Amino acid sequence: MPSSLIKSPIGARPRDPASDLTATMRFLSTAWLLGWDDVEARYRRTLLGPMWIVASNAIWVGTLTYLTSALFGQDVMTNLLYIATGLVCFSYITSSMVESTTVFLRAKSWISSTQFPLAIHAFRALFGWLITFAHQLVIIVLAFVIAGYLPSATALLAIIGLLIVNVMMFGLALLFGTLGARFRDLTHVLASMTTLFFIVTPIFWFKALLPPGHPILAFNPMYYFMEILRAPLLGEVPPLEIWLVAGSIAIGTLGLGLITFYRSFKSIMLWL
Repeated sequence: MPSSLIKSPIGARPRDPASDLTATMRFLSTAWLLGWDDVEARYRRTLLGPMWIVASNAIWVGTLTYLTSALFGQDVMTNLLYIATGLVCFSYITSSMVESTTVFLRAKSWISSTQFPLAIHAFRALFGWLITFAHQLVIIVLAFVIAGYLPSATALLAIIGLLIVNVMMFGLALLFGTLGARFRDLTHVLASMTTLFFIVTPIFWFKALLPPGHPILAFNPMYYFMEILRAPLLGEVPPLEIWLVAGSIAIGTLGLGLITFYRSFKSIMLWL
């Protein structure tokens, strides 16, 4: 057995971050089951379960569609498609970003009572977010049906966009999960920032209202991720520069997450 591992009844707990990440790959199926259980536990004994999120966002979509159509004289069905796809994608990114601060905090009892690697909880959170996101896709499907819109083959590009977003989300799980264990007010800071992002990101207003290269778009990371997720669903192919910026942000976030996890690995359990 490598010296970097501690003996335990189920195998070993890695003592260094590199071994931890490597060992985590053996437990991805476990991370999936844990993520599924987290979603079930959150909505256990509720009437609609995770469909509460669907209902809540559906109300937001309907309200914003009616309001923006009345205020700006825009086509209702065009607005419905734009806002439904935008709000679902935005909700997935921002809610996951806020929850990433509690990746290790919520797993405190699991970490203290088992010998699984720490990074498994980053995948656990990511899988849980994806399951919740899958439920919210119902809103997009309903919007397509109501508007009589049939997605083209371009929509398949959204899968690539989702992969890029999930690279970023895994990086955030490591980055904010580690920092959140040390600084408990990080959750509140990020929760406040989501409101700002909602206003400055074209979710319910069209980017065409601003001139190309406007700072609100150019320096808004959320804009690039929204484009690679929403534009393909609406039959548009995002420009190459959008893909490059989104990919660069995702890789940069993953790099920061790994560095933070590596540097703080031995302290995480002390902070919990």
